[in-house]
Amino acid sequence: MTATHTSKILIIDSDQNDVEILRSILEDRYSVTVAGAGAEACIASINKTEPDAVIIDPIMEDINIETVCSLIKSLKPTSYIIFLSGDTNLTGQIIAYELGADDFISKPFNPVEIDAKLKIQIENRRIQDELIDRAKSASDVAFCAVQSSGDLGIVIRFMESIGFCESYDDLGIALIEACEEYHVNPVVQIRGYQGTLNFRCAQDSLESYLLKNS
Repeated sequence: MTATHTSKILIIDSDQNDVEILRSILEDRYSVTVAGAGAEACIASINKTEPDAVIIDPIMEDINIETVCSLIKSLKPTSYIIFLSGDTNLTGQIIAYELGADDFISKPFNPVEIDAKLKIQIENRRIQDELIDRAKSASDVAFCAVQSSGDLGIVIRFMESIGFCESYDDLGIALIEACEEYHVNPVVQIRGYQGTLNFRCAQDSLESYLLKNS
């Protein structure tokens, strides 16, 4: 499946020749944005675009590459980051991956290689997002089905209601409502540091006495 214009590519590179080459091979299939010069313009472009993929030269002046990568991943964890660098030594490549790069391509680069990698990665991440959404939908449907059916549903609803209880009164009411779903009319006594509370029986009743001494 071919990527559409909904896939956003951000290019961060001070070499205008490289920028124009990248733009020419990508803009017919993607929404391509080029970051302006300087750290502030770069960060502004990332915040505005929230790109699906970023092609960045990591050795540009006035840009903290670690901060940039961190911002990209915080805005969009699935964003695919390509370092496009003239620093071809092994140490530089290792550092690139440690900083958050997903791929490293040396300059001078082959435009076909970048194009092919983007196609694969963007499509893979689109499929991954779709599978996650489907799994979540299936989980939600299954949970709703369990919640609304049979004894297990009653227990789940009761456990959920406990999380909203702010007092013994709330807890007693939640317990009574759960029991009523089983068609049981209980007498409940709750004991705690706040004292003893009875539900559906008086403090001086036989039921209260039996519960207190049980």
